[in-house]
Amino acid sequence: MVAKYHIIGGGIAGLTAAKYIKKRDPKAYVIVYDAAEKLGGRCCSYVDKKIGARVDNATHALLRANSEALKIRGKNAKFSQSVFFYDLKKGKLFKKPWRFWREVILALCNTPHCSVSKRVLAKITAKLFPFVRMQQVYFSENDLSEYFIHQLFQYVDEFCGGQVLKEVEHHKFRVNKLVFAKQAVKLGRQDQVIVATDAENARKVFSDLPEVEYSPIINIYFKTSVPLVLPQLKHYIGIAGGTAQWISVSGNIVSATISHAAEQMSRKPDELAREVWRDICQIRGVQPAFMPEYRVLKYPRATLLMTPQNNALRPESCFTKYSNLFLAGDWTMKNWPCSIEAAARSGKRAAKEATSCANHGARGGGEPPRALVSC
Repeated sequence: MVAKYHIIGGGIAGLTAAKYIKKRDPKAYVIVYDAAEKLGGRCCSYVDKKIGARVDNATHALLRANSEALKIRGKNAKFSQSVFFYDLKKGKLFKKPWRFWREVILALCNTPHCSVSKRVLAKITAKLFPFVRMQQVYFSENDLSEYFIHQLFQYVDEFCGGQVLKEVEHHKFRVNKLVFAKQAVKLGRQDQVIVATDAENARKVFSDLPEVEYSPIINIYFKTSVPLVLPQLKHYIGIAGGTAQWISVSGNIVSATISHAAEQMSRKPDELAREVWRDICQIRGVQPAFMPEYRVLKYPRATLLMTPQNNALRPESCFTKYSNLFLAGDWTMKNWPCSIEAAARSGKRAAKEATSCANHGARGGGEPPRALVSC
């Protein structure tokens, strides 16, 4: 009998799970459900109607150390060989990124360095050192869908959009029915479930999950009449002492990222855009004569806050109290910063356990049920 795998959530975590399920069990039938009508989750590109241009829903960056994410992106990713930082207060460009380690940690964790869990910092240190790895960075260039999501389509046998999971029905610690807002899906004896939604949506279904704190991000996109030229002909520059922490240029789209933007969330989009645009003009050494078309995107729950208290609430594994239901998503990777890399690793981990369960029975031959999340 062919095993069916039901993946709730069509983002990087869910699609990476589909990939590894197919690699471990080529005959498996993989069904992905998502509340949206398209795959990708928060990692996708789209045409923004306001500025009339294609943009990423949020700028993403990859390092050479992000091995799982790079397996999706492919070997042809264009890396910047050195990351420059512009200090707005000093009016000077610096080419040693670790001089600005506070800004680097803020970018990696979306949390101020003084609040980041020591365990998360230890994980970053272990994965990124030597420092040369930080000096090779790939920034998305309004191509997230093409180089991440589209690469994973081939592993999905069936996609069901517009499906919001409401609850799961179970018998003796095994899920036997998925109840969506529009339909109910009965599960077979070998069927496995991977819940790869964000923490907030997972908690709506599983009340046992702990309530966590989030850190927001704001992305601003400017559409210029001609491509801008940054100092040293760079496409990506970190900013110290400004409103945004990173700016990148792809064609005539300039992207700016404001990390841990809690204090900025209530500000008017026009005010934020003008402030960031003034910083960009200062970096380029020109006067801000006028501001181009722009779009401000605010994400109040962009990532988990990487504090010790919040990190302690994250799952120790992908297991739940249900023998055939597993968790995935960057928030499930304890000690890892929330990122494409963490999401991909979580999908791989859940796929390994789900396929083992389908092929060999409940977790190694009768392992007792665990709490929904082991903290």
